[in-house]
Amino acid sequence: MKLAWLRIGMFISFFLSAIVGFSQAKISGRILAGESNKPLDGVNILLKGTKRGTATDANGDFTIAANAKDVLVCSYTGYQVLEVTVGTESRLNLVMTQATDKMSEVVVVGYGTQNRRNITSAIAKLDNKVLENAPRANVGSALQGTISGLQVVNATGQPGASPLILLRGGASINNPGSPLVVIDGIIRSYNDIASEDIASIELLKDAAATSIYGARANNGVILITTRQGKTGVAQISYKFTGGYNQRRKGYTYLNAHDYIYYNRLGNFNSGRTLSQVNTSRGYGLPAGVGGVTTGTGAADLAIFDIRKYDASMNDLFSKGWDTVGDPYGGTIIFKDHGGEIEDLVFRNTYTQDHYVNVTGGNDKGKYFASFDYYNEPGVIVGSSYKRYSGVLNGSYKVKPNIEISTGVNLSTSSQLGVNGSEVNNLYRNLSIWPTMNPWLDSAKTKPNPGNGVNDGNPLYWLGKQDRSDEIDRITANASVKWDFLPGFYFKATGSGYLAEQIDQSFQRATQTYTNIFSNPPSYSNTARASVAYNSRSFQQQFTGNLNYDKIFAKKHHVTAMVGAEYYGIKDMVMQVSGTNAPTDDISTVNASTTFVAGSNYSTKSEYRMISALSRVGYVFDQRFIINGSFRMDAASSLAKDNRNGFFPGVSAGWNMQNEKFFRNSKVSNVVSTLKPRISYGQNGNIAGLDRYEVQGTYGSVGLYNNNAGFLNTSVVNSDLRWEKSKTTDVGADIGLLRDRVTIIFDYYDRRTSDLLTNLALPGYTGFSSVRTNLGTYQNKGYEFTVNANVLNNPNGLRIDVSANASYVKNKILQLPYNGQPNNRQNGAGAANLIQIYDPNSKQLVWVSGLQEGQPLGAIYAFKQESIFTSDAEITKLAGNRRDVVAQISGPGVNYGTGKIAPGDVNWRDVDKNDTIDSRDQVYIGNIFPRWTGGFSANVSYKGLSLSARFEFALGHTIYNDLVARTLGNYQGTFNYIDWQKNAWSPTNTNTDIPKVYYADQVAAP
Repeated sequence: MKLAWLRIGMFISFFLSAIVGFSQAKISGRILAGESNKPLDGVNILLKGTKRGTATDANGDFTIAANAKDVLVCSYTGYQVLEVTVGTESRLNLVMTQATDKMSEVVVVGYGTQNRRNITSAIAKLDNKVLENAPRANVGSALQGTISGLQVVNATGQPGASPLILLRGGASINNPGSPLVVIDGIIRSYNDIASEDIASIELLKDAAATSIYGARANNGVILITTRQGKTGVAQISYKFTGGYNQRRKGYTYLNAHDYIYYNRLGNFNSGRTLSQVNTSRGYGLPAGVGGVTTGTGAADLAIFDIRKYDASMNDLFSKGWDTVGDPYGGTIIFKDHGGEIEDLVFRNTYTQDHYVNVTGGNDKGKYFASFDYYNEPGVIVGSSYKRYSGVLNGSYKVKPNIEISTGVNLSTSSQLGVNGSEVNNLYRNLSIWPTMNPWLDSAKTKPNPGNGVNDGNPLYWLGKQDRSDEIDRITANASVKWDFLPGFYFKATGSGYLAEQIDQSFQRATQTYTNIFSNPPSYSNTARASVAYNSRSFQQQFTGNLNYDKIFAKKHHVTAMVGAEYYGIKDMVMQVSGTNAPTDDISTVNASTTFVAGSNYSTKSEYRMISALSRVGYVFDQRFIINGSFRMDAASSLAKDNRNGFFPGVSAGWNMQNEKFFRNSKVSNVVSTLKPRISYGQNGNIAGLDRYEVQGTYGSVGLYNNNAGFLNTSVVNSDLRWEKSKTTDVGADIGLLRDRVTIIFDYYDRRTSDLLTNLALPGYTGFSSVRTNLGTYQNKGYEFTVNANVLNNPNGLRIDVSANASYVKNKILQLPYNGQPNNRQNGAGAANLIQIYDPNSKQLVWVSGLQEGQPLGAIYAFKQESIFTSDAEITKLAGNRRDVVAQISGPGVNYGTGKIAPGDVNWRDVDKNDTIDSRDQVYIGNIFPRWTGGFSANVSYKGLSLSARFEFALGHTIYNDLVARTLGNYQGTFNYIDWQKNAWSPTNTNTDIPKVYYADQVAAP
């Protein structure tokens, strides 16, 4: 009987299950964007409480099997999550609303993700609209002006070049460095990542956020997450992004008329003879023409269209020639070629970025593949950047609780620089003689080489070079995720990253214009230098993490992670360089006959780091939050006793908006989110340390008595240890008007100790300096970020604005003891110590360089008080003056090579001793901005959008070397910018530009 009832029960259960199963219906529908009423492609749709789902196609359509009362969860990046309960209808027309709640966004953190409401440290997230709006050879440029506390400087206009990135003023004196870049968990360059492949970019700023990356996170961490496959039908999409590139408007250079006049006037004011000026290139006059006896030669006559005028030359006026009065007397006839070289150096170009991807999957597996082609010719002729990249990744659940993921990223790129150097393209090419004809023939088929690679027609010099540059990158990764218990999962990942650069160059034999027109013609350079360069870097990274995530009693949310990581890299570099090939027809190095030892080399090096890491988080009732993390690193570049570093971080926050007293207050009508937070942590840095430096370095001394030798070039330094940065951060996340306006504020104080600094050694040691850990450096400042959804009209109009600003101040707190006041020492580059007179203390003081209690980047220079307008004024103000710098003096002193004259600068005599020397320099500013930031606006209406983005930097001083050198006339023959037309003269005394002189930069009286 019991068996019969059991069979009946099983039958009834089966029958009911079948009814339920067969009652599932096919639900179809379409999802539109609320702001534009256009279909949304790729919306993820899941049955709530299950892992079954689908995705919309390009038309926004979807189909899914569901029961009545099932809940569909629709999610799409940038839009609010939509939950819809299935009813009796078989077709659903759904509308999704763009997300305005920045406080609830998902943010990638180290080795995981968090909701913004549970974050208690300083983490910024880039708005993806920045990546969508313009083609980018390098995603680093997207960070410019978009994230507070981050200074992004494009140090070059070279297409594809990485910008300089500095977080919170830098964490070191000698090697501030850029943030660590981690892409999908792999430490690598972002240069070959297509913008369209990026799902999100986050920046970890304070030590509590970055401590999980330990020794390498002293300058912050940039986390880039790339796109992965989505559940749903296969989708193919294509995107074209184009751009137009044009040089920014620069300075206007003098035409040939003014060039001749002011150059010859400068010679006249400097007391140079007519013979001297007539032998000067560009504005000199050819000998034997127009009665000139001493002048330039036949080669100059051939390419410079300038002559001493006489009546026999009147036919030249019909060919575009003109005349100018000569300050030395007489008239000069010339033809103006001003701007012709400039038009050859610069060009307008178009950038094109073609991108296609395929994505799809189901509840078992997902896949994503993309291909990107990017091409950007530089605005300076000869420069370019071209890149091909491809991505393939996927995941598959071999079991319901085991998922395997793999991926590969391939890229090859070519980046060619400008002809010669960027500096000389902007200095010498633009200020080239406007009397020189850039062409050797009237048909303009034979470019004029001029006098050198940046002193002639760039097309000639480009035609004499063979150049190739290839950078290949391969990234492969795989991971296994095992959900082995409720709330627990283990994830193991491994990756390999190969980067290889192959460069080749060959310089054919070249001529200058004097070689071409010599008899017989000759060559200026027949070295035929050929170089083949190859560098190869292979990186391995293996990580294992055990994770825990559990909610207890609906109020206690605990997360934890513990893991270990291995990082290893091997580099090899090789170069073969030769000269004196017998012909231009063989460009490879095997044709060379001379090989210099220092230019032919190979090097190899290795570096390893082993790490243990952990993070713990606790949230109570969505109100009180505490997070802690640590990392322990052991680096091979430090000696055994000092290679281990421990880097902890802790942070806490309070979601006040979830408190009952807050919800019941009137403040909650305006303030929808209020989360004060505080953090403290420690990072490390050895970025400026060579891989084998602590072991002592060695160098070759060449041959002695036909025997090779080597010597110790730096001391063994096993006591070196990590730089350590300790950062305290106090901040707040504030949301207004239901979080339509969000404000993120941070105040930080970062102190970096054990700085890697150099201590000078006595000469008898045989070494110039030794690296020490005897320095402390401080950065502190404020950061503000504001995002506002100004308008979100249901009819489709949406307006969003954002702004950010940051203030930073730095100070050196400690330097190695050297017996000098403030332990002063020279800094890097031009930051050398100088002694000036201090009017307040009435004493000489040492400034600039590196000094305790002083900031980095101070600039000192001479101060121009006025321009002397008359001899009487000179006698009154500078009668007994000695100008040690210019080697001139006032009328009452017998000193130097000349006398101060009307039109000269009246420099401030700070110490009032009638002597102008280095002690009279004054503080004029700092090279580092105090304020940086940016603001943006985005307006969209039914699928049409318009965006604008601006950045700013304030409170710093920039030395304009181009203006200084150009107005200084270089070595005496190049062109001026048109400011020179406002120079002092007897008829133009109300000006701040002094009288024109010959070669004022190097040789003027």
